[in-house]
Amino acid sequence: GIISAKVLSVENVKGSDKLTQCQVDTGSKKLQVICGAPNVAAGQAVLFASIGANLPGGMKIEKAKIHGVESFGMILSEAELGLTPEADTISVLPADTRPGTPLEKIVNYNDTIFELEITPNRPDCLSHIGIARELQALGAGRYRIPDMSLAEISEQASKVVKIEIADPIGCPRYTGRVIYGVKVGPSPLWLKTIVSYLGMRPINNVVDITNFVMMEFGQPLHAFDFDLFKKPEVLVRRAIDGERFITLDKIDRKLNSRHLLITDGVEPVAIAGIMGGLKSEVSEKTSKVLLESAFFDPVVIRRGSKALGLSTESSRRFERGADPNISSVANDRACKLIGELAQGKVLQGIVDAHPKPFVPVQIELRPSRVERLLGAKIDKEKISQILTDLEIKNRSNENIMVEQPSFRPDLVREVDLIEEIARVYGFENIAPFFRPGGSLATPMTRQERLVNKLRAFLVGYGANEIFPLTLGDQRLADKLGILAESVRLVNPISEEMGVARPNLILTLLPIIRRNLGFREINLTLFEIGNVYQSTGQGKLPVQSTHLAIAITP
Repeated sequence: GIISAKVLSVENVKGSDKLTQCQVDTGSKKLQVICGAPNVAAGQAVLFASIGANLPGGMKIEKAKIHGVESFGMILSEAELGLTPEADTISVLPADTRPGTPLEKIVNYNDTIFELEITPNRPDCLSHIGIARELQALGAGRYRIPDMSLAEISEQASKVVKIEIADPIGCPRYTGRVIYGVKVGPSPLWLKTIVSYLGMRPINNVVDITNFVMMEFGQPLHAFDFDLFKKPEVLVRRAIDGERFITLDKIDRKLNSRHLLITDGVEPVAIAGIMGGLKSEVSEKTSKVLLESAFFDPVVIRRGSKALGLSTESSRRFERGADPNISSVANDRACKLIGELAQGKVLQGIVDAHPKPFVPVQIELRPSRVERLLGAKIDKEKISQILTDLEIKNRSNENIMVEQPSFRPDLVREVDLIEEIARVYGFENIAPFFRPGGSLATPMTRQERLVNKLRAFLVGYGANEIFPLTLGDQRLADKLGILAESVRLVNPISEEMGVARPNLILTLLPIIRRNLGFREINLTLFEIGNVYQSTGQGKLPVQSTHLAIAITP
């Protein structure tokens, strides 16, 4: 099987500049094995596959003879076990790992991974704690927050770094902690495995910790090499139009005033909520870390991400709405892990700039309204318990007064709470019933009757109805001379969908061209659809229904 082993000695194989002959102790015997990894060294604890062991992918370990030297097993890399993508080096375990320890006791090798599809309105479920909270509400038990106790040294962080927010709309909260004496290096195997299982590439212990905590709490974090800052401060500001910045992926990006920047008071060090900068990247030379945990406005991050064509795990969470009240908690959790896994010394206190605190919506929930909408009578105590299990604060009097939790930006109305009650209570527990108010259908308006008659008439004469999108090509609108009267989108998906059409011709012409391109020359097409006329800056457009008919000769 696959076990731990200790490397006793390493010698070069004659005739090879890469292979080494190693003696390993498996706990029960000493074996000779050939290894090609450049990082193998005497005294290491390693993962070892003995003869007969089966590896992922179907490979079976057999006795081999390489350059005339017999090999009785294999020292393994993490990639050979499917743990991480790291294939060039062997996995080195903690020095106190006992030889002969089975793989299952070293790392959770047979872990179960659930892949969940999260709707855009539930950013709280983009975390393990968020999912645990949902399972708690469904009766799967009580979840526990990880240990947050944090050892701090006497030096105060507030005397080392200053935080200033020039744009409180884009950044309502920014927290920072400082850690000294950080030893940046490979993460322990358990952390690398989890990060890899979660779809991210292990980088080093500090970066892996920030990614791990992000998945745990749903709060993106970023670690800076604080020694690379020009000044000991953080200034959050908007970018200047045309300002350039090199991100971690080594791309020189041109920014505009829609982008929010994290700067050191002199130059940018990160595009807020999207990606960090190459110049302040944490590396093996880093010893002093500034750890960021902030809350950025979802609209600002969304626009900045779209403008750059750059979507990250961080931007994905911020643009859906992160929890503004979890910033300091996640920062503490990451600092605790950096102290444990990177020997960091955490300075006392957290520097917390919070110009716009979260103000929860207060909602009155009427049990009578719950019964009327769901068609089922649910006890007030049961309603209160459901909300409590979802960690939604509530108190009962004649009705139930509910305080919106900071992690649920989607809960702002009474009907939102009723929806929560329905899904946790279980739709299967709500008996079907006939609505006492009669038919749900509303009578057709005069215009709807006219449109239906017109549609039937045209179809009866052999015309084909089309249903294009109401968004049209901005460049085509310009060529047709109708761009000025078109309603332009602030953040279009593409130029082909850059304007709301002022007439049906804008979306009809591309369809005709496409059909003619496929040699469909006998066309009789029509559309009955809405068009939008611009009425000036800051005013709503006028919507009206038009008919367009296209007949090819």
